[in-house]
Amino acid sequence: MMKKWGKACGCFFDVVKNESIFILKDEGVMLILFGAIFIYSTLYSMAYHNQVVRNEPIAVVDLDRTPASRALIRAVDATPQVRVRYEVPSLHEAERLFFDRKIYGCLLVPYDYEKDILSGRQAFVSMYADAGYFLMYKQMLAAASDVVEAENVRIETADFVSAGMSDEMAEALAEPVVPVPVVLYNTIEGYATFVMPAIMILILQQALLLSIGMIGGTFRERKLYCRLVDVDGKPYSVFNVVVGKALAYFLFCLLICIVVFGIYYKLFHYPDRGAFVEVALFFIPYLLSVIFLALTVSALFRYRETAVLVWVAWSIPFLLFSGVSFPKEGMPEWFYTFGKLIPSSNAIDGFIRMEVMGATLEEVFEQYRMLWILTGVYFLSAMIALQIRLRREIPACFGEKS
Repeated sequence: MMKKWGKACGCFFDVVKNESIFILKDEGVMLILFGAIFIYSTLYSMAYHNQVVRNEPIAVVDLDRTPASRALIRAVDATPQVRVRYEVPSLHEAERLFFDRKIYGCLLVPYDYEKDILSGRQAFVSMYADAGYFLMYKQMLAAASDVVEAENVRIETADFVSAGMSDEMAEALAEPVVPVPVVLYNTIEGYATFVMPAIMILILQQALLLSIGMIGGTFRERKLYCRLVDVDGKPYSVFNVVVGKALAYFLFCLLICIVVFGIYYKLFHYPDRGAFVEVALFFIPYLLSVIFLALTVSALFRYRETAVLVWVAWSIPFLLFSGVSFPKEGMPEWFYTFGKLIPSSNAIDGFIRMEVMGATLEEVFEQYRMLWILTGVYFLSAMIALQIRLRREIPACFGEKS
C-alpha cells in the first residue's frame, strides 16, 4: 500500500516538475505569462496615472462682447476641466479648429447675452462638446454647467439684495438647497481607480488561458503526452496529471499576484481596503477555476497558435461579461447569466467590492461561492478532457490503436 502511494506521489511531483520546466523553457509562454502581464499592467497604469481629464482645449465664440460675457468666459477658463485656447469670431472657424483636432469643444455666447440678463429675461449659453470621448464630453459639460449655475446664483443674489434683502437672506433665496456630493469609494473620481482593478484581473485570466492553451497545443504537436507514463509504461492517472499541471501554474500565479497586486497597487496608489488574508483566500478559487478552464479547453487544441486565435477573440466578450465596460443592469438577463460562467466576471465583482469598497469575505460570499462552484465544475471537465486526450495520444506513441 505504501509502495503504491509512494509511486502515485512520485508521478504527481514528476508532472509538476515537467510542467514547470515546459513553462520556463517555452519563450512564448514566458513572454505571455510574465512579460505581457507586467508590460500591460505598467502601460495601462502609466497611461491612466493622471486619473482625471484636465485642461481640455476649447474655443470661445463671443458674439456679445460685453463685460458680462467676458466674465463668463474667464470663469469657464478658471475651471480645472477646460482651458480656453482660442477666441474665434464664428462657429465656422471653431468647427475648422475642431476638425484639425486643436480643440474638443466650443462655448458660444450669443448676441444680447448681457442685455437679456439686465432686463430680467432668460439668457442662453451653448456648449458644443466632442461626444466621441465620454470622459472629455463629461468634463466640458460639467465645466459649463458649474459656471452657469454659479452665475445664476450670483445674478439672483444681486437682484434680491437690490430689492432690499440682507445678503444672508438673498443667498438663501437664490440657492435654497445646496447639494453636498459625498463620494464613498472612488474619492478622486479617477478613471484608473475605476478600471484598473478589473483590468488586472482580466489580464491575469487572459495570460493563463493563453499560456496553458499554448502548452496544450505544444503537447499535441510534439507528442509530449507520451512522457506522461511511469517506468512500467503505464499512463499517469488523470488526477495526477490535472492536479500536477494545475499546481505548477498555481505556483507561478502566486508569484505574479505578489508582484502585480503587491507592488503595482502600492506604486500607483490604487485602493487597497481589503484585508490581505481575505483577498488571498478569495484569489484561490479564482486562479484554480481559470486554470482548470484553461486545461479543459487546451486539450482540444491541435496547434499552439490555436490558443492565441481563440482566447484573443474572446477577450472582448470577457470584458463585456465583467460589467466594467457596460453596467450589468443594462444587459439582457441571459447575457448576464452566461457571464457568470466566466471566472473573471465573479472575481472582478468580488475583488472590487473588497479592495475598493472595503467589503469582507463574508460580504462577497456569493461571488466566492460561485468561484468554488466553477472550480469544481471545471476540475471535472478538465479530468474528462485530459482523460480522453491521454487515451488517444499515449497508445499512438507505442503504435497501439486507441
